Amino acid sequence: MVDKSSKIKERILQIAEFKGIGKEKFFEIIGMTYGNFKGKSKLTPINSNAIEDLITNYPEIDLIWLLTGKGEMLKTAAKAEDVKVISAERQEPDYKVLYEEAKYTIELQKKYIENLEVQLKNKEL
Repeated sequence: MVDKSSKIKERILQIAEFKGIGKEKFFEIIGMTYGNFKGKSKLTPINSNAIEDLITNYPEIDLIWLLTGKGEMLKTAAKAEDVKVISAERQEPDYKVLYEEAKYTIELQKKYIENLEVQLKNKEL
């Protein structure tokens, strides 16, 4: 039986392949090594810091997909099954839901920009 940790690690390997950057560089970005994803190490749990770093650096990755394998690897702006944007009674946008989703997206983008700034500073040193 394959445990949940190895399934998450398999999906992380899929992200690395999808991004098309070297595995060493990819795993450096998420604070791990490729060795954590091979052999018996593949069966050990992924640490939450690596997941946070992955989502911070790649905010387009759908967290639900990463953790459960359900849905698509990449987020869409708004998924109808996840966010009820249209009120069934009024057929008008639910502005509170739209606001919360936009706020969440902006926070992810801020973290992504901050990380890019750190990477730029490190390269300039």
